[in-house]
Amino acid sequence: MIREPSEHIKKASKKVKILRMQTDEHEIMDLDYRITIADVANSRGGHYRVVLSEEPSKIRSVATCNCQGFLFSGNCKHIHAVFVASREETI
Repeated sequence: MIREPSEHIKKASKKVKILRMQTDEHEIMDLDYRITIADVANSRGGHYRVVLSEEPSKIRSVATCNCQGFLFSGNCKHIHAVFVASREETI
């Protein structure tokens, strides 16, 4: 399940630069999934990859990022930035 971000993560996510993002919807075993894949800029000139996989009931919704923040805490500003941007993209 995608965790609720802390206030610190919410604030920091406003500064995240999304380089590329694609959102698609897929049906897998009679469940509709929304998949978002994004590359976000890191402070060293490279990028991190964020993947969101969501289904309507949120039971099987997961998010991952290859930054160290996610590795240590299970959540990060990059995931929140992509989550918010993916919602704005479809509104």
